[in-house]
Amino acid sequence: MVEILLAIVMFMTLFLGALRIYTESNLPQQAMIRDFAIAMNICERFINSLQNDFMEGDPPPVSDTEKDVTEAVLDNPAIQNYLKVFAGGVGKKETELVANFKTFLTVKKEDTDLYRLIVRFQWGARVKHTFTLQELVYKR
Repeated sequence: MVEILLAIVMFMTLFLGALRIYTESNLPQQAMIRDFAIAMNICERFINSLQNDFMEGDPPPVSDTEKDVTEAVLDNPAIQNYLKVFAGGVGKKETELVANFKTFLTVKKEDTDLYRLIVRFQWGARVKHTFTLQELVYKR
């Protein structure tokens, strides 16, 4: 009886120790992997909306410097579902006004009707993570 009780106590001690090591050490990595996937999706949807603007004849202004377009991303209805999941949620409360990421846009003219769109998405409190997506768009 004592041996069984001792075996249960030893098993629980080892199991809880191993569980804490694996869950606490991997949670930030799992969150980073999730955030990278969502950042890629947000950038892709934002660049697609810019491409649609080009097709409709309303392109963003050409600039060789980065412009902060975080507000445009926050206002984009195609991205709202992703923002709820990204990095713990953008607005945990309806009154919260601070986003936990920044989005920058550069539009370069490559040729007469060819433009390069570069979207740089940056997030992270302690460690800054960055994802950049670029696409060539032909203006008709």
